[in-house]
Amino acid sequence: MTVPAGHSDDHGDRRRTEGGRANGARKRREKESRLDDLTHRLDKPMGILGVLFLLLVLVQSFTHDEALSSVLTVAS
Repeated sequence: MTVPAGHSDDHGDRRRTEGGRANGARKRREKESRLDDLTHRLDKPMGILGVLFLLLVLVQSFTHDEALSSVLTVAS
């Protein structure tokens, strides 16, 4: 059997490809796991920031004082 330079037979390529797929899948699962952990940690602080922003916007809309309205605009 003649194998072109830089290539191996079917068996060697298959083993290398299967190992590469398994390694890639493991890396992808690890990355997804880290991203899930990050989203769980950021969930509560982002919710609190959203509520604060809502309160700023509501207070700003009911404020009649020009200076306080400007400060709230900058804060939001």
